[in-house]
Amino acid sequence: MRNFLLLVISCFAITAVSAQTAVIVNSPPSIAGAKIFGVAQFGADLASDTWTGDAALADDGTAPNPNDACEALVNTGDLDGKVVLIDRGNCEFGFKCLAAENAGALAVIIVNNAAGGVVQDMGPGAVGAQVTIPCVLISLEDGAAIKAELANGDRKSTRLNSSHTDIS
Repeated sequence: MRNFLLLVISCFAITAVSAQTAVIVNSPPSIAGAKIFGVAQFGADLASDTWTGDAALADDGTAPNPNDACEALVNTGDLDGKVVLIDRGNCEFGFKCLAAENAGALAVIIVNNAAGGVVQDMGPGAVGAQVTIPCVLISLEDGAAIKAELANGDRKSTRLNSSHTDIS
């Protein structure tokens, strides 16, 4: 049986098909197309449920990268009920995802920090076993494109769903 992950962010959709290991952005045209992702070796099974909410960017308020969630998050009120984008950084994936979950996140999308479309599966680290929400990793380039859409200030509706086959 094919398992599907669907993210719909405002006027564009991201669909991850585990059998094809692709994320597909439908629109806007400037970022449309297939994207590759890696999964977490912890957290919710992507085939187990559906998660729906707006997208938000994590902020820990700490230089050099306030979006890496390696320190206590300062915008927890903005993350409650959201699919949270977090930059990859100098702390464990499980730590990042647990911080977002503790802030009320529905799911986490980690944006890789290595250029070249690189993605990988994510290890749990010391606290990953405590994470119960789904977490995925996308490329630096794909993450930058999604974050640029978020920066436009429009409300971004996001849905993760494991069972969609038609995403027009």
